[in-house]
Amino acid sequence: MRRVLIAALVLMPVLAYAEAPRFLPVQGFLAEKGGDAVDGEVEVRFTIYTGPQGGIQLWQESQTVTADNGIFHVLLGMAEPLDLAIFGDYDGLWLGIKVGDDTEMQRVFLGTVP
Repeated sequence: MRRVLIAALVLMPVLAYAEAPRFLPVQGFLAEKGGDAVDGEVEVRFTIYTGPQGGIQLWQESQTVTADNGIFHVLLGMAEPLDLAIFGDYDGLWLGIKVGDDTEMQRVFLGTVP
C-alpha cells in the first residue's frame, strides 16, 4: 500500500499541471465617471504587460462584458489563447483594462494563487 501511495503522490502534480485550464479568471467593478455602477454589456480590452508602465505587451484580447450593478466576471483566454507559461517567464505581469473608448486604466499587478 505504501508504494502505491508514493507513486500516486508523484504523479498527481504532473497530471494536475497537464490538465490546467488556459484561462485566467478576472472579476471587477465598473462604474461611470460619476460613480454610478454600470449595468449591461460593454466592450472591454484586456492586455498583459511586463511592467506597470511601458514594458512589453505579451497578450491582448477584447470581450463583450456583462456588468450587473457594476460587477463583472470574465475568463481571459476565451477569445484569444493565453499561454500560461508567460507567468513563469517574467518576474511580474501587469493587466491593463480599457473599457470602450476610454483610456486604459492604471494597470493591476497579476499575482499567482494556488
